[in-house]
Amino acid sequence: MGLSNREYVGRALDTLAASLGPYISAHLSTLAPGISWTKLLEHKDASAGKAPKSYAATDLSVQLRVMTESLGSLGYPFNPGHDARSYTSELRQMRNLWAHNEAFDNADTYRALDTAGRLAKCLKLDDAEQTVSELLEEYKTRDKGAVGNGSEATAVGGEAEELHESPPSELAENLSINTRSSWKLLRLTR
Repeated sequence: MGLSNREYVGRALDTLAASLGPYISAHLSTLAPGISWTKLLEHKDASAGKAPKSYAATDLSVQLRVMTESLGSLGYPFNPGHDARSYTSELRQMRNLWAHNEAFDNADTYRALDTAGRLAKCLKLDDAEQTVSELLEEYKTRDKGAVGNGSEATAVGGEAEELHESPPSELAENLSINTRSSWKLLRLTR
């Protein structure tokens, strides 16, 4: 039996986390030499009155957070461009859904894999881009048309939602303008 949608998303997120750690360390080491980037985040939280917490450099939620939030006097040290910022923010939401055991329908799974690959490409994380690209290709061909056929149409939150049937290639071409997944994510964050 093949991987579930959640397993595909989990593998893409794990792949991205493995490459983002060294990327973040290299980028922040020039701005704060000799200081672990996780310590910067711990200090930021302590300054905001949050309970002390230790962060792992391999934790994707922490990695995406450090890339999207201001770090005190360093400001926003990551300025990867509009597209990469959008991908990073979207992946923060996807990672949260995945971590809270939410279901992923075919369109959301495709979108998560595609977005992870696009972020890896923007940041020039070549190994991650290659691995996620292979995952996406495997996903697209796993059931000869699983994307968009409604076979896993359980929406986030357990509500069934009917997906309109589309050939995978048509779905892929239109994914950038597919707002249903974005609206679903927005409803969850309110």
